[in-house]
Amino acid sequence: MAALVAVAVLRAADAQFVMTPRPGDRIAEMRHHYEQVTSVYEAVVRGDLPAVRTPATELSAIATPVDAGPEVVKVLDAVREAARRVMVAGTLQEAAAPTAAMLAQCGACHRASAVYPTPSPLRTPDVGGIVGHMLDHLRAMDSLLQGLVIPSDARWAEGAKRLAAAPMARADLPPDHGLTPQVRQAEIDVHAFADRAATASDSGTRTEVFADLMLTCARCHGLHEQIWGPRTR
Repeated sequence: MAALVAVAVLRAADAQFVMTPRPGDRIAEMRHHYEQVTSVYEAVVRGDLPAVRTPATELSAIATPVDAGPEVVKVLDAVREAARRVMVAGTLQEAAAPTAAMLAQCGACHRASAVYPTPSPLRTPDVGGIVGHMLDHLRAMDSLLQGLVIPSDARWAEGAKRLAAAPMARADLPPDHGLTPQVRQAEIDVHAFADRAATASDSGTRTEVFADLMLTCARCHGLHEQIWGPRTR
């Protein structure tokens, strides 16, 4: 299999190491694909549509291993098609569904190959206030994402449970009175997905829930680009 040109930068203390996957290094290639898909996902959640273009373009051209079985070939075809849809998306809404579909296809590939990744356990944030609450949202999204990608019913259920936590009170929201009603509604909407997520039992339904949840996050982040939106990277 022709290797994708990928460079992973690893930092240890003050040193920087550059690792280039060797040709045929399937694990490194899969990690690179995952980094690209999650880059698209994170851009959509931030509300940063331009940032999806580069990783989506790379995903649209991923190679098919010569030894791939028919199920894996089908998955890779679906990933490339979804990536092309993301590339030409004119709105976040148009980008969200194919982004979620790519994540679900990762899970389909793992199932077809009978090779399942084992991510590190998620840690619960130990800070309070709005920062801690947003980290709770992040942990919920991470669990749901892993539920799609591994795929794992347990991780998906964990994400749904995290979303069920009570929304923040109005007094705890950022002190921007012009945006408070919209932020409050977005906060309520995010937690309302808990029931939908908890009852979603198949990959298709879970993919739809995840796409809608991504958009809800993006709408809130897009309310104030300079503070918590796409320009905060």
